[in-house]
Amino acid sequence: MNTRRMIISFLALLLALVPVQAGAKVPVLRVGVGGDYATLAEALAVATPGATLELLPGVQIGQWTITTPLSLRGQPGAILDGDGKGTLLTITADGVTLEGLTIRNSGRSLLGDDAALLVLADDTHIERNRLEDVHHAVYVKEGATRTIVRHNVIRGRAELIQEDRGNGIHLWDAPDALVEHNDVVGVRDGIYVGFAPRSAFRDNTFRRSRYGIHFMYADDNIFERNFFEESEAGAALMYSKRITMRQNVFAHSHGNRAYGLLLQECDTVVAEDNLLIDNSRALFVNVTRDSVFRGNLFIANDLAVQIYAGSTDNSFQGNDFVGNLQLVELDLAGSNRWEGNYWDAYHGIDADGDGFGDAPFRTGDPLGTLTNDHPQLRLFRFSPAVQALEAGERAFPVMRLPEIRDERPALRPVAQVSGNLPPLPQEPRPAQGLLIALSLAWLLLGLGIVWAVRQMTAARTRNQALNTEATALACAPEQPCRTTVEFDHD
Repeated sequence: MNTRRMIISFLALLLALVPVQAGAKVPVLRVGVGGDYATLAEALAVATPGATLELLPGVQIGQWTITTPLSLRGQPGAILDGDGKGTLLTITADGVTLEGLTIRNSGRSLLGDDAALLVLADDTHIERNRLEDVHHAVYVKEGATRTIVRHNVIRGRAELIQEDRGNGIHLWDAPDALVEHNDVVGVRDGIYVGFAPRSAFRDNTFRRSRYGIHFMYADDNIFERNFFEESEAGAALMYSKRITMRQNVFAHSHGNRAYGLLLQECDTVVAEDNLLIDNSRALFVNVTRDSVFRGNLFIANDLAVQIYAGSTDNSFQGNDFVGNLQLVELDLAGSNRWEGNYWDAYHGIDADGDGFGDAPFRTGDPLGTLTNDHPQLRLFRFSPAVQALEAGERAFPVMRLPEIRDERPALRPVAQVSGNLPPLPQEPRPAQGLLIALSLAWLLLGLGIVWAVRQMTAARTRNQALNTEATALACAPEQPCRTTVEFDHD
């Protein structure tokens, strides 16, 4: 009998230790009007690890914390609203997934770093959400690793000045992140990356921000096939090493301090097959060393490349320079190497038929040297005086200007025929409403000018008629006409 009991107890213990089968159903809790729970707070309080919370259409107002590994997904029309207070959703459990939600109306505190989503745990997946009217959209910090932010739409508070906005995606001490296929507009920085090594940023779009991507002390990162448009700088990389950027578009950044791509104290950077088009400064390089710029297309920029002191041992190979107002601006010659680039301003010959010019391409810009200290001189870039100065310097080089020298300039485009460049972007167009408003304004201005001219003409005609009448009254018979009318006060 005792033996039988021991066998039964042993079998019961084995059954208790057997894990749940892989095909077992994960509990799904429907949240909202008509669901299992009316509010998200109630559902989070009872959710078990591995549960799925499905948010029904409707608005949930408040702030929440997820402390259990689970999935929170929304049906179309499911909205989390922060009521303008603090951070909406804080994640402290590993392995949480958020998908299909609209998240809006966070707090506005700069010091408190209010956010739509605050991630403090590993392996968080944030996918296919819309985050709008928020300070920071996604804020990852405190060592949270392997965060994935994918296919989200982020809209910042564009009505605020840039300094008062939050960032689209903020990674601080958040290594091994993956950020891809996001659309970010109207924030301070599209992505801010600080102390987040070994991360990848791919196929994102950033418009109308301060910086599209802002790196600070973020080594061993890669960003590819991103689109940066209408920002102060498409990408600003600072104090970082071993960054790879490939097949990105840096377009339409205009202003006194606007850049397509800015590098500040970065080493061992690889920039290849990128398109830099229609920027005030396409590439700015300062105190950057041992980097490679290869196969890039610089087209239709005010200034293609600006290199400042301390930037040494960088290599520029096989790039195309087409239709730029100014090619290269230096403050010192430096030790950078230029070879095999295509310059549309080069007019040499290729006698040996190897595809490269027989004479080197050199550029030393007298005005560019002066504008380092006097930027206002850019106004005279195409004046006859500057054209004469440049022609004289080419004929009789006496100024000892810092110059670049490409020993083997390509006679035909290199980057443009490689097949590796991203497609050319479209010229940004003003909104249709703005065009209509401007047209109406010009129409009203024209009508106002016509009305004013007619009023002035009518007034002049009346004055002339009055003067004629007054002159006639002042003339007595057989006496010369007086030029004034005298009145008898007696």
